[in-house]
Amino acid sequence: MATYPAIDGVPTHASARILTQILRGEFGFDGLVLSEGGGIGSVSTPVKELRGFAKVFLQPGETKPCAFRLTPDDLSLYDANLRRVVEPGQFRVMVGTSSEDIRLKTEFQVTAQ
Repeated sequence: MATYPAIDGVPTHASARILTQILRGEFGFDGLVLSEGGGIGSVSTPVKELRGFAKVFLQPGETKPCAFRLTPDDLSLYDANLRRVVEPGQFRVMVGTSSEDIRLKTEFQVTAQ
């Protein structure tokens, strides 16, 4: 869940101003961000939520492996009864230099136990 759901009506995890202007411009961040977006569930969830970031220093043309771990808590939400749950469904993972510059995408399915 996002710590600050919205500023001026724009979700913080999807705000170009926060993720690009502030994160990159003011803080000088030049790395990768990991976003997760769920499918349709019992309650509304954001289209994208920031789940992690890493500053990676690369020379031109250089590549380096970078790993992120998503946990059940990263996929959980508060249901209508305010219980923290992971609902079955399709989840989308996106990696890029910002929420506006997604370089990799994949999806995976969570099934009921």
